[in-house]
Amino acid sequence: MNKNYLDVIYLIRLALGEEINEDKFNDSNWEEIYRISEEQNISNLTFYGIEKLNNKIDEYLYDRWLQDREEYIINDIKQQEEGKLIIRKLNENNIDHAISKGYLIKDIYPTTDMRTMGDIDFLIKPKDRKKVKDIMESLGFDTAKFNKNNEDIYTKKPIYEVEIHTQLLEKNSIYYQYYKNIWDKLILKDKNTYIFSLEDFYIFMIVHFAKHYLYAGAGIRNIIDIYLYNKKYDNDLNKQYIKNELKELELEEFEQDILNLIDSIFNDNRINKKTEEMINTIFTSGIYGNNEQIISLGLKEYKSRKNYLFHRIFPTVKIMKKKFPILNKIIILLPFCWLYRLIEEVIKRPKNIKREINRIRFVGKK
Repeated sequence: MNKNYLDVIYLIRLALGEEINEDKFNDSNWEEIYRISEEQNISNLTFYGIEKLNNKIDEYLYDRWLQDREEYIINDIKQQEEGKLIIRKLNENNIDHAISKGYLIKDIYPTTDMRTMGDIDFLIKPKDRKKVKDIMESLGFDTAKFNKNNEDIYTKKPIYEVEIHTQLLEKNSIYYQYYKNIWDKLILKDKNTYIFSLEDFYIFMIVHFAKHYLYAGAGIRNIIDIYLYNKKYDNDLNKQYIKNELKELELEEFEQDILNLIDSIFNDNRINKKTEEMINTIFTSGIYGNNEQIISLGLKEYKSRKNYLFHRIFPTVKIMKKKFPILNKIIILLPFCWLYRLIEEVIKRPKNIKREINRIRFVGKK
């Protein structure tokens, strides 16, 4: 198995409180480990593992890693405060709502900032869509998308993005019918705030992972979520109910594959061929998609290979700010950051660039 993937897993385990023999990191490629962590959006988590090592890594790389952790601590505080404010406003206006996965799953990590989330997700009833829009705009959010499909998107500088869903899944999802009457499965927690039962939350974690993994690819963060959830709630879960529901969804075998994978990477059990294939897929998928799927979606969004390539070379300001936090203060440096990023990629990862260009040519002709 790829040593870089193993090293990332060992850092995750260190971060989560396990004792890992430091000899396992002999001859580790720390630049590559950082790159993988960043790609998987877990660099803040793996830094907690880095801190526990006696033999510290290169100072420059350590500082970059530390900056990620500090940035996510701040983002976590701000996101949670914003989430609480939205919940309060929804309750004040008697709007039924449910809190989605990322916002809740944070609480099972040793510290909430270890679990990043790109946005905050809420589920509401279609009849309340306009009311929620008015509330979000009153809170200073800009409406990025409204009433075009089953989700509305709101943004607020510098880091906030909130997705308001009227259905848990898209109509073209094979799991749509199962969640069509989602409110029947939800439990009232407080005022107008609803949550899943422990079992239904777990089932949705499996469905959510399956939705991405089986059709585009999904990152290691999903596996960590499921691992920690089982670790915390294993004795409280109605296993028979879960088994019956996953059987109805035809995900019973898939869940077992996930549990086998977790057993292999967190309990040092033997990694078989199927488990290794899953690990390779996860680590080559980024957060939510493998390269060909991402390129295919990108070509569809930007209409042509030329436009897509342009946006890959010159990412959006939002993406650049995540990589270069200084842009939050001095936006005029954006062109120089674009140039620095391009030179860095050419020098450090020329094979990746060539591979992606070939994929763009291939996918664009499909």
